[in-house]
Amino acid sequence: MQKVDLRSVVNLAPQMLTVMEPDGRVTWANEVVLDFLGISLADLDAHDLRARIFHPQDVEKLGEERRAALARGLPFESEQRMRGKDGKYRWFLVRYRPQTTAQGRVVRWYGGATDIEERKQSQEARQAVEEQWRAAFESNPTMYFIVDATATIVSVNALGAEQLGYSASELVGRSVLDIFHDSDRAAVRKHADECFGRPGRMMRWEARKIRKDGTMLWVRETGNAVMLKKRPVLLVVCEDITEQKRAEDAARRSERELRAVIDTIPVMAWTTMPDGSNDFANQHWLEYTGISSKAATGAGWKLSFHAADFASHWEKWRTSLATGMPFENEARIQRARDGEYRWFLHRGIPLRDENGNILKWYGVSTDIDGRKRAEAEIERLHQLERELVQMNRVSMMGELAASLSHEIAQPVSAAVANAEACLLWLQRETPDLREACEAASRIVEDLRRTADIIDRNRSLYRRDAPKREMINLNELVREIIVLLRDKSHQHAISIRTELDTAPATISADRVQLQQVLLNLMLNGVEAMKETGGELTVTSNKTEDGELLISVSDAGIGLPVENAGRIFDPFFTTKAHGTGVGLAISRRIIESHGGRLWATANSGRGATFRFTLSTEAMMNAMTGRATSVVAHY
Repeated sequence: MQKVDLRSVVNLAPQMLTVMEPDGRVTWANEVVLDFLGISLADLDAHDLRARIFHPQDVEKLGEERRAALARGLPFESEQRMRGKDGKYRWFLVRYRPQTTAQGRVVRWYGGATDIEERKQSQEARQAVEEQWRAAFESNPTMYFIVDATATIVSVNALGAEQLGYSASELVGRSVLDIFHDSDRAAVRKHADECFGRPGRMMRWEARKIRKDGTMLWVRETGNAVMLKKRPVLLVVCEDITEQKRAEDAARRSERELRAVIDTIPVMAWTTMPDGSNDFANQHWLEYTGISSKAATGAGWKLSFHAADFASHWEKWRTSLATGMPFENEARIQRARDGEYRWFLHRGIPLRDENGNILKWYGVSTDIDGRKRAEAEIERLHQLERELVQMNRVSMMGELAASLSHEIAQPVSAAVANAEACLLWLQRETPDLREACEAASRIVEDLRRTADIIDRNRSLYRRDAPKREMINLNELVREIIVLLRDKSHQHAISIRTELDTAPATISADRVQLQQVLLNLMLNGVEAMKETGGELTVTSNKTEDGELLISVSDAGIGLPVENAGRIFDPFFTTKAHGTGVGLAISRRIIESHGGRLWATANSGRGATFRFTLSTEAMMNAMTGRATSVVAHY
């Protein structure tokens, strides 16, 4: 048998081996230890070696364990972190066994250290996951239950117990069916069995639970069968839907009440599906047409329309169904009790889901027969009026012709006389050119007079451009303040001005700028009519030579979600507003070469500002600006 070199075996073994004296001094270590720590055998005697190689958090604990073990003389082991020569700490399982004499005295300790870094990392990872899971389970703001196959509660989080008025310890170990309403227990048991029969597949159901105080709550539960410590359990997430159920009950009651109202109102109401098939007609519609409810929700509704109106009505209705645009049409419907056809205005709008898909059409048919008759009568009167206007025009043209002939006769007669005189002067044996030229000059003057008369009468029928004039904007502001004085006092609103002492005089249409200032200042008064406050109007010149006018209020401010739309035509936040005032004002200012905008104040209210450029005003005098009201 070959002799084994034990020293080589010890030094080349993959485990760390050490020898320690009874007093705790390490006197020998194999090459694995020395190589890992990056030291020599001589360094083992260093008094601070342990402090250098062991983790600071482990040194004190290891010292106590070592002293206790040495005192008992029994084998011991511990887990500790040691720092290698690369400066990194790794976990090791260290075991020591004593060598003793026959009398039991320890003469030497032999130790071995096994690297357990990967195992410790794996344990720490599992512990972290378990701690996170437990923290999520215990602290989650959702009710959680864990139930075994016998319907016994294995675990419940704090919120789950609290929502039912129990502590967690009161629920763990009892049947989960005990906390459900009697009428729902069988269904819950069935759902749980289905979950256990299909592990990994989630199921949802709704049921009623009874709190400890006897009150009830509705829950929506999601169950999923999983394996926990090698046994199947049901993880149940519970969502409190009590308020939702109350809202649904209230909605059903409201729907019944609304249906009763819809059936009794004196207006035909109906609904259709996206394909155009009727699915509801109110009682008034059924009684008026004499069509049964079953026929009305089919195609029978078509029979109630006048034959002359139905084709165009159906074509418009199909177009709305295809495009999703609101429907509106006038058509006659036959009244069942006497067979009379009366005119109705039919309107329908679509109800859409969050994705824009049409769920249903809602419509009403309003009797407008009286209006149609009135419109026919008004049209007859309008026709008569047009005929009278035409007769009046003929009469006025006659008078105008007589007036024109009288006015034009004198300059024309004078021109003829001067022309004859001119000919005579020219036909003399020796033409008198000086006299002929004077006569010709008088002819030109007479004809110009004639043209002026004609042009003056023609201007009566011509639409001229807005009138521009030189105006002082400060005076214009003061005029508007006078107009608003009663209204502002009525609502406890004061109007303060900070006007430039020497504002530029600008060329503009006075009426249009009055309209802008009145609109902005009146809007400010309207914004403060509930609270009162101060309206401030300022004017000053900018560095660019423009005139800047500001109207600031302390009212309700700009609409947060639609601040960018306030200048859009027909957009308004007023209950009875038309939505054209600010749009027209902006158009007026732009036509004068300026700019109008609005900003929210740092406190309450909003400020509207507009600029007017003197250079732009001079350009506007060339006639480029046109009427702005016509755009709306």
